[in-house]
Amino acid sequence: MPGVPLESIKGLSSIKISDLLKKDLVDRLMDGRLSVDQVFTEAQQTQMVAAYSNQKKKSNAFEKRVSKAEVEKKAQKATISHSQEVTQEKHRSR
Repeated sequence: MPGVPLESIKGLSSIKISDLLKKDLVDRLMDGRLSVDQVFTEAQQTQMVAAYSNQKKKSNAFEKRVSKAEVEKKAQKATISHSQEVTQEKHRSR
């Protein structure tokens, strides 16, 4: 409810209030009502950027699945080409 202090709403624990405040902060950052400079210090911004860049170096679950599928596809192609070679050898020997 706009304009109503969160503490006055019955049934909200301090954890729920904290979660709502975090959500509000994120919403304000995302829609531009707050800037990153207003919320975080320069050191915090540097730390977050470093953490993000280190995170990007690790492959995520999607990339892992794609690389696993590529390996399986190569193995399947190798099996198929091997079976084709065996079949061709059988035909040649006849």
